Amino acid sequence: MPLVLTVIRGRFRTPRRGPGTRPDASLLTGRWLVSCVKRCLSPKGYSRETRLTPASFDMRQAPRLTEIGPPGFFLGDYAGLTHDGRDFVTAFSRPHDDDRAAVFSVRVRPVGK
Repeated sequence: MPLVLTVIRGRFRTPRRGPGTRPDASLLTGRWLVSCVKRCLSPKGYSRETRLTPASFDMRQAPRLTEIGPPGFFLGDYAGLTHDGRDFVTAFSRPHDDDRAAVFSVRVRPVGK
């Protein structure tokens, strides 16, 4: 039986903001799982995406760094990705209700598996 390797990486994706966008406008962001089965050394190989957040969230609701590190919105250092047989399990944080950095865990089977 041939060995099939799937390369997985998680990422946040924010649509590009065009000229004239108000500075206080929402910064809609989603969490995605990106996978590659072949040609994984090329960015074009990572074309299979699975959405992990049910809907986009406003990154402006996340905690804002002001005194340490580069300024910006920060969801924490804690994120993870592991596997359980054929599924991948990921943990990440995002704003949710009154919690500005709530932690979520999602189990997903990559596209094509």
